[in-house]
Amino acid sequence: MGFYKIINSILKPIEEKPDTKDSDIEWDVSHKRLKPGENITITGNTEPDTRINMIVRFNVAVAVHDGRYSYDFHKVQIPEGANEFKVQTRPVKNMTFTVKMLMPFRQHRDAEDSVATYIDTNVPSGTFNINISGDAQENTETIQMDVKASQVIRAGPEGDIRYTYDTTPFNPGIVEIEIGNDKKEVELIGED
Repeated sequence: MGFYKIINSILKPIEEKPDTKDSDIEWDVSHKRLKPGENITITGNTEPDTRINMIVRFNVAVAVHDGRYSYDFHKVQIPEGANEFKVQTRPVKNMTFTVKMLMPFRQHRDAEDSVATYIDTNVPSGTFNINISGDAQENTETIQMDVKASQVIRAGPEGDIRYTYDTTPFNPGIVEIEIGNDKKEVELIGED
């Protein structure tokens, strides 16, 4: 093996992939209704020490002002391990994805057929504030933002699954959680 291949294999990020059969997972959520900022706890069981893919989906309607849209997600927690983050906005001309840090990380995407898409994998762990903004299509009052976050979680040595998901970044609405062949919806309700 050449020097380049050795260095490349050392520096290449470790990608954990799920290793369960979708039907081998039993799970549930702690709440079917809760307020943004409360935690959802996912519990269940499967084969011991297996890696499981968990997907969370939600969407947000964002108002357009003077032809532009902007939306902030606060305190987004990215766990360690394999993950993927995907955002789509429509109907738009473009989208800028900004992670607010000491030196902001920005990615700009032009829309194709009025849909702008940003995808990132193996995002470093941490808690971040994120802004998604851009130019909407003409005569648009509201754009639709679809968010999908997936990550690999690991079952314990007895096959137990326990994972807590912070809902702080979410607005009231429906959050869909998918593990294996099963999907469950959680409703985030506004203040009474």
